[in-house]
Amino acid sequence: MKRYLFLFLMIDIVMNVAYAGMPSLTLTDFARLRLSTLSFFLLIYFIASIAIFGLWHFLRQEFSTLPQLSFQKSLAFVFLWGIAFYLVLLMIAGTRELMTPKAWEKAGIIHQLAPDKFQQFLDTRRYKLEQLRTELWHFAEKHHGKFPQEQSNPLWFAPAGKQKYQYISGLTSQSPIQPLAYEPDNYGQERMTLLTNGMIDIFPIETIKIMIAK
Repeated sequence: MKRYLFLFLMIDIVMNVAYAGMPSLTLTDFARLRLSTLSFFLLIYFIASIAIFGLWHFLRQEFSTLPQLSFQKSLAFVFLWGIAFYLVLLMIAGTRELMTPKAWEKAGIIHQLAPDKFQQFLDTRRYKLEQLRTELWHFAEKHHGKFPQEQSNPLWFAPAGKQKYQYISGLTSQSPIQPLAYEPDNYGQERMTLLTNGMIDIFPIETIKIMIAK
């Protein structure tokens, strides 16, 4: 075990910088980070090996039939179990990728979750309504709270397709809370809606019609 303690001592010397004007060899930030990660991994590896070594000898006092286990063998034991767990994790990751195709994308040397396309589409829909809200409230500030009649600039068109938002004209910023503009028919039953109080939410089309009727 002395040789392993010496290895950790050498790593600690390399990781630290000499002061008081003494010459020293330093590592780049990237190399220092890699060495720090490697040293932490080796520390955990040796701690696990020592734990297995001590536990085995403790059990051997109660069960004399157990064979003798050296520290080198405990290192190999932990290494083999680590490889086994790594293979299991690889199989789990592969199964997850097969069950959800294109859920992961390569980013450098690792893989990360791909952006949620549906969530991106929701964000685009909300952002477009936020732009329309800004224009409507800007108009209302200059016209005593009255919202404009429907216009034909790009802000009045929903993101998907070339259909305009369904707009209820004749309302003001002081009107009771009700839909002011909502998405057209090609968005299905759930429509993102701009209310007269400035809030944006998703409502079923039946709920929207009931709110408008009231």
